[in-house]
Amino acid sequence: MKNYRRKFLKRAGYTTLSTLLTMGFLQKDKHSMNAAMANYTSASVNSPLRQLAAAKGKRYGTAISSDALQKEPDYAKLIARECSIATPNGELKWSGTEPEPGYFTFELADAIANFCQKHNMTMHGHTLFWHLSKPDWVAYPPTLKMLQRHVTGVMGHYRKSPVLKSWDIANEIIADTPDGTDNRYGLRRGVKPELIRDLFVIAAEVDRNKKFCLNDFGIEGATWKSDHYLKISARYLCEKLMILGRFFLNHQILNFVRVVVFWCSKNNCQAHF
Repeated sequence: MKNYRRKFLKRAGYTTLSTLLTMGFLQKDKHSMNAAMANYTSASVNSPLRQLAAAKGKRYGTAISSDALQKEPDYAKLIARECSIATPNGELKWSGTEPEPGYFTFELADAIANFCQKHNMTMHGHTLFWHLSKPDWVAYPPTLKMLQRHVTGVMGHYRKSPVLKSWDIANEIIADTPDGTDNRYGLRRGVKPELIRDLFVIAAEVDRNKKFCLNDFGIEGATWKSDHYLKISARYLCEKLMILGRFFLNHQILNFVRVVVFWCSKNNCQAHF
């Protein structure tokens, strides 16, 4: 098991190192990336990452697959040991929860939720709305009626969950390039600001006790995409949506230590790099 874990940490490589740097366990200005990674794997190989993170008031987690949990016992043991939070790979996406109109299935997602509960982990819900994971019958963008039924069915199922504490209400709604949008907020073609607003409103009506997130990638620096992510966030800030109670995004990039945390409240919206 120790050798398996050591290999896992080496495969995690710079992603794990980036996390440790943000926690304050390593100093990037004193060692090269390779030397720091070597020092970490040799000195801390017996300390669970969840324990190291907890010492800094943080959580350490990963995306997990229900299939891997069932078929790879060493993988499951490693996740249970190292992680305090998990995000289902695809089990909570539209195609995994509502394959047919009005027909909901949660067997695979529930397997992950049960695993998290057994091992004292929390679960992050990912995701209610994403253009790349939807059944063929779902239009893009979906109609308000489709969203109402889907969000009510999925969030309602986990309303009383002891482990699911947060949701990616929408995922990757900002276009990758200017050519991919037809509005001044940079939203993907066909998606209107009002639709995302209504999506968050519906979510709040179903379960306002969870933390709501607006998830995206490629916004770690000052780019066209990050500018538009902040622009749409500012709009929703003015509209005082529940999304602005709190939302957080943290991405790790291989070979670079580049972490961005977006924090919004009713009074301000900041980006910390």
